[in-house]
Formats: sequence, C-alpha cells, structure tokens
Amino acid sequence: MRKPVRRKLPKSGTAINFAPNVRQKLEQRQNPPCAFCRRNDDCPEKYGEKKTYDNGITLHYYCLVS
Repeated sequence: MRKPVRRKLPKSGTAINFAPNVRQKLEQRQNPPCAFCRRNDDCPEKYGEKKTYDNGITLHYYCLVS
C-alpha cells in the first residue's frame, strides 16, 4: 500500500502560484470570450457592447450583426 503524499502549504501571506491553464480559466470566468470571435476584449468602440446572456453565451454586438 502506498503512503499518501504530504505537501507543505505556503505560509500565510504567501501568494500561491497557479498553473497557467488554471489562471486562464479564472480569467475566462471573470471575462468570458465572445462565442463568434473568441476574443475576451471588452472595447465597445472596436467590437460593440459585450453582453452575456442567461444561458452563458457571451457576444459582441458587432460580431452578432456582421
């Protein structure tokens, strides 16, 4: 039988380094990408208003129109 792996936790006040893919997922939850162009930019002048609907789909207005 294998022994469980014990990992030391960082001391309080120390920042935890997330793996790059975990960091990307956290950013996508906060700023989800457009379903059409796959960009998570929120620039109304360039892409139009960015809107997230109840079903979880996020769209830029100009992506929807074109």
